[in-house]
Amino acid sequence: MTALRIFAPLDQAEPRLRDVLDAYYLPARRLRPKTAAWYAQAVRAWERLTADPPVRRIGEADLQAFLGALAGRSPATRACYASAVAILLRAGAAQGLLAAAPEMPEVDGWTPLRHVPSVAEIDAFLAAASGASWPCRASSRCMRETIARLRASPSGSCSRWSPRCASTCRSVSTTKPRL
Repeated sequence: MTALRIFAPLDQAEPRLRDVLDAYYLPARRLRPKTAAWYAQAVRAWERLTADPPVRRIGEADLQAFLGALAGRSPATRACYASAVAILLRAGAAQGLLAAAPEMPEVDGWTPLRHVPSVAEIDAFLAAASGASWPCRASSRCMRETIARLRASPSGSCSRWSPRCASTCRSVSTTKPRL
């Protein structure tokens, strides 16, 4: 059973990571319930595996110790928790709770993004696909617009693009088109 946390207004106490989540991050964003639960789960792991220092005292050594304590978990889980903590620290820095967010160390065994082609590479791909039939060209044009949008977005949701690219590349074959 977890104890109910009641904290003083943040200007009177030294805020912890939970306080940044509850007082600053969640109210400022309209997150889906699953996303909010994911942040809460990451903060619970932080509280359980560290001494839960005040936000202004969190340094790179604390972040390294947190990742070390997560050593038994999968690289994807470690990367997700590290990402949530880093986002909350940046939110705390934006609110003036700490001078600057410390740099999150790399998560061993985790490669977050595959190669994302540049616009020039996509143009070369589209030029090679110019002889393909209409559905393939339409798909390739849609893919280019999607890539341009993802490159411009701050989050860069590239994880959704990789499987689509592979299927589009297979369908654009000029010798054996799959329509």
